[in-house]
Amino acid sequence: MNIADLITDAQLADTLGMELDRFHTMRRRKGWPCVKFGRTTFRFTPAQVEDIIAIQTVTPGSTTRPSRGSGRRRS
Repeated sequence: MNIADLITDAQLADTLGMELDRFHTMRRRKGWPCVKFGRTTFRFTPAQVEDIIAIQTVTPGSTTRPSRGSGRRRS
């Protein structure tokens, strides 16, 4: 692994077509793998990018959100 192979958060967000703020939120909430330098500097290896794509991949017919009860409203 060469340090030049690391991808910045801004580069990856742009590649994925995401706003940088949304990208940071997703990275935190989903626990995306990354290399952390200091408190706020993150980089991604090509393998980690593949892992992120795998984490975010859904299959047809699967739900993307957990169900929230029976769906009935309380009276």
